[in-house]
Amino acid sequence: MCQQYCEVITTCGTYYTWDRCDLECNRPHDKWAWLTDECLDLRRKMFVCQAGYTCEDHDSRGREGDPCVDESYGWEAAGYECFGQYLESDGWQGSSSSGR
Repeated sequence: MCQQYCEVITTCGTYYTWDRCDLECNRPHDKWAWLTDECLDLRRKMFVCQAGYTCEDHDSRGREGDPCVDESYGWEAAGYECFGQYLESDGWQGSSSSGR
């Protein structure tokens, strides 16, 4: 699945390199150690769906005609739950309190 997903991502004009895509797809805990099994499952569902994209599908991500819109929205909707615990534990507040 990751090989197909990364082929779509790197072929269809995105900024990802093959190595970065492959690492993030195959070893997500290397970058995001705090992701729960539930978060990884939502992420995987999106990747599995997008691995079947054509470049036309890739270009329509998040818009009408996106065959993976449900999986993408599921992953995006879980964004705070999946990444919020890291941001909070890292002291991120969403804005600078120092006035910068």
